[in-house]
Amino acid sequence: MNQGHSFAKLLEDYQEIFFIAPTGAGKTSLMLEFFTSNDFHIFYLSPLRALADELEERLINDVSKSMTKRASKAIDFSDFIQRIEQGKKTFFVATVEMIPDGFFEELQQQREKVVVVVDEIHLFFHWGEEFRPILLERLYEIKNYQFKQISLTATFSKEHYERLVLDHHFTNEAILILDVGNYGLKKDPNSVHFYSPTQKQMLEKKFWNILKNKKATDTILVFLQFRREVDFLVERLQRHGFEAIGCVSGEVNNFRQNLREIMSNGQNPDVIVATTCLSHGVNLPKLSHIFLFYPIAHRDFWVQMVGRGGRRGEDFKVFEMNGFDQKGKLKKKWMKNIECLKNIAEKPFVDLWG
Repeated sequence: MNQGHSFAKLLEDYQEIFFIAPTGAGKTSLMLEFFTSNDFHIFYLSPLRALADELEERLINDVSKSMTKRASKAIDFSDFIQRIEQGKKTFFVATVEMIPDGFFEELQQQREKVVVVVDEIHLFFHWGEEFRPILLERLYEIKNYQFKQISLTATFSKEHYERLVLDHHFTNEAILILDVGNYGLKKDPNSVHFYSPTQKQMLEKKFWNILKNKKATDTILVFLQFRREVDFLVERLQRHGFEAIGCVSGEVNNFRQNLREIMSNGQNPDVIVATTCLSHGVNLPKLSHIFLFYPIAHRDFWVQMVGRGGRRGEDFKVFEMNGFDQKGKLKKKWMKNIECLKNIAEKPFVDLWG
């Protein structure tokens, strides 16, 4: 039995599957296999437009253009329901803010034929409680209308696990947690070098030294906190003759196009400079170094940023401003720093029955 059939079998007994696997482990590929191996229609929900864009391209190229539907306007959601009624197998890709009010209430009439896939579900918890409440609102709509659901993430914190357990007691759903590598990376960095916030100039000096002495084929990824910092550094790098491109929220498609143009000429950019918008999704070239120029507040985002490296099997190093250690104590062993929760509930298969 292939993995796609295995998930379908599990959904006979469970309302929701929480699938936790390392960054770059192929969670999306597994969902494509699930789709092609079964008769379900897929409603794929992403908190990020860039992820939805990349998945749409991949579906068209690797699965079927006729089976791929992307939500770009409200009428597309009605079209999705009509396709289900007509028996036209569909993988429907949507971002949260596009969903019209009342859609899930209408879709519930077809819920036996639909599986909802929620990608990067940790962002629904992080951002839904902070500045995008629509994320949690839509997530609870899915639960209230009792759709079969597969939730994907590489990072599932203890506090989010406790939140899930609490929600479960109210909904009384059958939930299965499959943890095959929580807080894991596809490939660990060769080394992680920590700098305190008072050593920012030292970190900047290290960046310029590495940049000047790197191999022509190496690409360095730099994460900055604010878009104005990204614009400033990209401009400075270009003035010095380096091939540098930037990526900020709302301009990811422009970044992808610029990256394609550079790589189509058989080259790699010297430096990619970005805010956190590049910590999820968006295919990147092999990375030799990753620099985090500000303290990362939560280990979830640290893992996602560092997890951009090693996805193509390459060796890479990390240089970072010390973060998410409330006492500011510099820790030398990076695995301790991220407080790895390899088995969040002490075993990889957790059955939440209430």
